[in-house]
Amino acid sequence: MVLTALAGCTGGTDEGESGGQTTEQATASEPDADLVAWIDGFCAAYTAVVPEPFDGTVPDTTTEEDRAPLQQFIDDTLSLIETWEGQAAEVPDAPNGDAQVMLEQYRTELGELRVKFEEHAGDAASYPAGEGLASVYFLAVWDLSAFRPLGGTSGVGFTTYVEKYPELEEAAALAPACPGSEASGTVSD
Repeated sequence: MVLTALAGCTGGTDEGESGGQTTEQATASEPDADLVAWIDGFCAAYTAVVPEPFDGTVPDTTTEEDRAPLQQFIDDTLSLIETWEGQAAEVPDAPNGDAQVMLEQYRTELGELRVKFEEHAGDAASYPAGEGLASVYFLAVWDLSAFRPLGGTSGVGFTTYVEKYPELEEAAALAPACPGSEASGTVSD
């Protein structure tokens, strides 16, 4: 009887259960503070990539007069990519392997985008007016809009990076700079 009574006291009350489990659950369910801080820094660099959306309208023909604005668009985009690569390079190594994989993937995709725009710059200088320049413009807009970070501040692009890693998703939800973060609404401007 005494054993039954003791067993009831240690595990049978709501207060005893919630007091002990809450601490253990909080410890087990909260991401590491270093990971949250790291992913907040990653997100700050990442969200800087998201420019104003553009409508993706491609002209039916492109005249010789359109060559200079096209080259300017490509040059401006290359300058942005260089800035983004610099920001990504400043993100320190991640505190865990999955986060490092994600960081390296992002850096690689930025490099691939830069290479594409370097090719577009050469094509914009050499392709004939008309369909040639229109195709350069179309491919440049396509490549830029297909770049994952341009999923927008809604977090659609960002989600494709973290969705494979539950621990990173949890950390991102607590990091104010991350798209879709629970904490982002509490950050003052």
